[in-house]
This record gives sequence, C-alpha cells and structure tokens, in this order.
Amino acid sequence: MQLSAILKVKLPPIAPRRQPVTLLFGADQRPPLPALILLTAQHLATLIPGFAYLLLIASLCGLSLTATQGLIAGTLLSMSLCIALNAWGGRLGAGGVFANWANFDFMFIAPAAVAVAGLQGLAGIALIAACTCFLLRPLLPLLRALLPTTVVGAIVCMSGLTLAAPAFRRALGVNAAMQIDGSTTLIAAVCLAVIVGVSVWGGRRFSMLAVVMGLLVGDALSFLLDRMPPLTNLSAVPWTGAPHFVMPTLQLPLTLIGATVLVSLLGQIYNVGCSVMMDKQTDADWRRPDMNRASRLVTANGIADAIGSFMGGIGTCVSGPNLALTFASKAASRYIGLLLAPLLLALAFLPKVVAFALFLIPSPVQGAFQVYTAMFLFVGGTELFATRATCPRTTAIFGVSVCAGLIPFIMPTLTDTAPSSLKILLNSGYLITGVVALTLNMLFRLGTHRTAEEPIPADAGAGSDLIKHYLEHYAGLWRVRRDVLQRAISAATEAAELIASTKGKRLLAIHGTFDEFNLDIEIIHSGSVIDLNTTDASTARLEQFVSGSGDVDTLDAIMWSHGKIVLTHLAEGVRSAAVSTTDHRACIHLHFDH
Repeated sequence: MQLSAILKVKLPPIAPRRQPVTLLFGADQRPPLPALILLTAQHLATLIPGFAYLLLIASLCGLSLTATQGLIAGTLLSMSLCIALNAWGGRLGAGGVFANWANFDFMFIAPAAVAVAGLQGLAGIALIAACTCFLLRPLLPLLRALLPTTVVGAIVCMSGLTLAAPAFRRALGVNAAMQIDGSTTLIAAVCLAVIVGVSVWGGRRFSMLAVVMGLLVGDALSFLLDRMPPLTNLSAVPWTGAPHFVMPTLQLPLTLIGATVLVSLLGQIYNVGCSVMMDKQTDADWRRPDMNRASRLVTANGIADAIGSFMGGIGTCVSGPNLALTFASKAASRYIGLLLAPLLLALAFLPKVVAFALFLIPSPVQGAFQVYTAMFLFVGGTELFATRATCPRTTAIFGVSVCAGLIPFIMPTLTDTAPSSLKILLNSGYLITGVVALTLNMLFRLGTHRTAEEPIPADAGAGSDLIKHYLEHYAGLWRVRRDVLQRAISAATEAAELIASTKGKRLLAIHGTFDEFNLDIEIIHSGSVIDLNTTDASTARLEQFVSGSGDVDTLDAIMWSHGKIVLTHLAEGVRSAAVSTTDHRACIHLHFDH
C-alpha cells in the first residue's frame, strides 16, 4: 500500500470529542504526509528499546538464538495486529493510536513456564493472558465501581515509579559497584532536556518532533563520547527470519496459571488507565472513564495476544513511552497507528534490522526517554486520583497501595525467604500496588451509602457552612468530580439563602443522592412549594429601582430573581417540589450531570 493511500482510508466513526486547543491532530484528523511519516518514525523509535526487554526475558529463560528470534518475531506480530485493530476502531479496537509492547512483568513468570514446558509453556502463558482479556472484556462496563480513578491512578502511578528505577540506572550509567558514569549522565541529561524543551517551547510546528530531536542529539553525543554499543554481535543475526508456529500448552502448575492471570488482569487495568489518560488528553470535556472504549482496547489486546501465542510471542500491554510520546508530540491521530502496524509487521521478518535499530538507540538515550515516560506516568496517575474529591478512604487506597508497591525497592532481598508462591508478587511493586488497591477499594466500599441526609438546626440561618461541610464530606466518600462539587456547593448555598430570605420558610435539612452519572441535592424547607417561575424582578423593576423610585420590596424582588438565574446556570436542573403534604415540607431540587 502506498503511503498516500493511508491518508485516504475511511475509518469507522468514533464518539465525538471536543478537541483541546493544545492538540495538533485528534484521533480522526489526517496529518499531512510528511508529518505522518515523522510521527510514525518517532513511535517506532520509541518501541525499539522494548526489544531489549525481550532479549532479557530470552536470557532469563535460557533460549537459543533461533528461539530468541522467534520470541521477538512473534511478539512483533502481536504488537502489529493490536496497533492495527486499535487504530481501525469499530467493535474490535479502541479507535486511537495505542502502541503495544511486551508486558515486562512476564519476565517473572516466563522462566518458570519454560522450565516446565519449554517454548510451549511460554506460548501457554501468552494464551492464558489472551483468555483473561476475553473474560474481562464484557465485565469492564459493570466493574466501574471496582475500578474508580483512585485504583486506576494508583496502578498507573506505580507503573511510572517501577520504570523509574531501571530508567535512572540507564541514564546515570550505574555499574555493579553503584558508580555513576559521567559521560552517560551528560548524554542522558542533554537528551532529556531536548525532549522536554522542544515539547514545552517548540510551538505547534516543532513540538511533534521532540523525540526525534532528542534521539539525534543523544546519538551524536554518544558517538562523540564513545558510548555507542558495539556492532560485533550483529554478524550472528540473519537478515531474514519468520515467526515459528508453536502449539501452546495449558498443562502448567496452578500457581503459575494463577500468577499469569494476576499479571494479565493488572496489565489490563493498566491498559484501562492508559485509555483514560488518552481520553483526558484528547477530550476537552472529559468527565469520567469511558469503559466501552477501554473494553474495546482489551478486546484488541486479547485477539492480538491469542494469535501471537501461536507464533511464539509473549503477552503485551499498552506502551507507556508511546503514550508519553502522544502527549509530547500533541498528535493522537489514528492514521499513525495504521502506518506503524505494517512497519512492525515487516520488522518481524527482518531480525538484523531490529538488532541494528537497537544499536542506533544507545543506553543513555533509552534511559533519558524512560525517565520522561516514568515522569509522565507518575504525574498522569496522580492526576487521575486528583480528578475526584478526596476523603480518608480514597487517600488510604491511593497512599497505602503506592507505598506498598515500594517494598521491592526498599527491601529487594525480601523474596529470598518468601514462599515460592509469593515470589512473583513480591518481585513486582506494580503487582503489589494493584492487589492492594483493588482489595482496599472493595473493603472500603462497605458502609459507603450513596444517599445521605443531614438536618439543619433552626439557629443555623442560611446554613452555608453546614451545607458546605456536608457536600465536601460526602463528595469525598462518593468520589464526586471536583468541578461538580464546586458548582454543587455554590448552588446549594444560593438555594438555601433564597429559602431563608422567604417569609414563612425555614431550612430543615439537606438530602443528597449520587451515582456515577448523577448528583441530586435537595434543600428541604418548611411550608409550601416555592414558585421558581415567578418573574417579579423584570427589567422595568430594575430600571425603577435604579431611577430611585423603587422601594425595599423592589430590591428584594431583584435579588430573588438574581438568585434563580444563578441556580439555573450552576445546575443542569432546578425545580421546586413537595416532600411531604402531611407535615408541610417542600424542597428545592438541584440536579447535576456527573
């Protein structure tokens, strides 16, 4: 297919979004061909360092050169298919530029699988990962309560912290004696500065080239300072190759199957977090996680992993560095994925090109971009947590789970004496954070009511402080979005002041009801229903008061009308209704879309 033909492909429609002003190319926008080529080249260059982790997995498993090539080729095939499905969209893809790479937490499982059943065992854990995706996919829309932004944010944040450790080791050139290499540090620092600087100050034209510029500067410095990797190993790698068919086996120990399901499950929750972060970047009106889009992302991942497992590949997940690149380049066009997918497919048959590409991205440059990615994931996860009002429960979920995830970094020798069934979990801070966050979220949901009422004492006047405290307290428990909370406080206090200023009315209570999509507040008062449709404060009355011929009653009417106008602007729905006819109680009902 010619490159120009990609620009003419008509993709399935996706949900409309209002594009942020900072975004150069939205999901459905077609970049000019030169820009498309440069953006795709950056995504490809960002994925290449991930091949080094595949080499590490092969080394841990003791694979031969031929088996290693098969592992890389099969995983590339899986990555290519997943990227294509997500770029295309429809029912089998998320409709975005989601670049996948190997799920590196499988490095803790792969050696055990190979020891039990060889390459068939390695293919078996990839197939189990795919089956986990298929089982999770229909449940995701129903699991919104179990996967709030607090849990997803903690997992994404910890994935950034987990990446930070190897990133800084590469960027600083730390050796076995924990000594820092000055030249490596200089290269990484300059490369990182170029990426950040161009992304921040490059403007709309150059910001999309941040990674390319960082790579070129990093390569030039690496060459001048003699930090390029040796080319001696390239001679043993053939020019061409192909994925090999491998029949997966599920005859694995139950503990290994359980560990694989856990790694896969948390990997897909991480994918949900990446989907949410992509939504936040590309939708100026973002409100909540789009679980339907996340489900399609999981579907594409499952299909790709299932096919890749028969080609000797390993389980994949969304690439954090490529997500960070989307943010840095301000380009989220699906057409990038359409061009990237066939390039990765071609690399699956060209092992020497893959090896040479790894040579072109030396360790200091890899470290610099991994530091940038770790920063992006850490901040992105924290932002997800901060999108909702906090309370002691949500703070405990986020804080305890992230701190627990630091255990492998603080006590790396803990696994030496741990039972074999727990070693896989204790080796990964990312897995620990996921398990703790999910457990605490299910535990803390006990006793959290989504309906609450609090009386307003007779001597409280308009009750502004009490209403504000009530809303802040329950908004934290219910995880109400901060912008909705602020509007609810303003509207509820305004309604209370309207009631308090009406003769014969007294505030009695505030009642609230919440679900993921709606927040409803009732300000209950004594007496009959207040007519909110009156128009006493007309323009004529305002002119009458300004001219000096109006009285105090005219001013009251003007303020009354002003209060009603404020309510209609703060809330999506305002009405007055009777609560009880027997004891003469009524309320002003405020509805907020959430």
